[in-house]
Amino acid sequence: MYGVINMKSSIEIEFKTLLNENEYNKMIEKFDLSDNIFIQENYYFDTDDFYIRNNKLGLRIRHKNNTWKVTMKKPCEDYLCEYSIILSEKQAKDYIENGFSLKDFGYDLFVKFKAKNITERAIFSYKNGNLFVDKCTYNGVTDYEIEYEADDSNRGIDDFKNFLKDNKIQYSPSFHKEERAFRSLGL
Repeated sequence: MYGVINMKSSIEIEFKTLLNENEYNKMIEKFDLSDNIFIQENYYFDTDDFYIRNNKLGLRIRHKNNTWKVTMKKPCEDYLCEYSIILSEKQAKDYIENGFSLKDFGYDLFVKFKAKNITERAIFSYKNGNLFVDKCTYNGVTDYEIEYEADDSNRGIDDFKNFLKDNKIQYSPSFHKEERAFRSLGL
């Protein structure tokens, strides 16, 4: 990775459900989010034999607010561990076009770009975390979801369930965006 390693790690405790378009629009209106929507592009990577996907890992480059960041996600107990490295635009575009090695993440693997997602996202604070209201487009397919990120899994799940109940949203299990992007391509 161009010999520059400034990796940051974090824990991601999130809960999510798919929304239908009507529920999405109600969330945007109810919480007055229409002027706070921003775009982020996610480029997903894997090996030719889908090692990342088959081992329940996640790997993406995200472009948001003129920042490019590569992130690997790994399951850790009841949450995800995230490891991220900020990239220059040149690095990111090179990786998207040519692939890259995962040695900096501790894997002797070479990955290539496989799928893309464009997310229109709005964020607002809720209880002890943040709610993300997303409109996601992958390969011409659009879906909607709401994610809740919390600091504590027990309190987080209770807060999320209460939010869904208070807003009359039926829980609908959701794959991660990366998996949805792959599936939109028939992978």
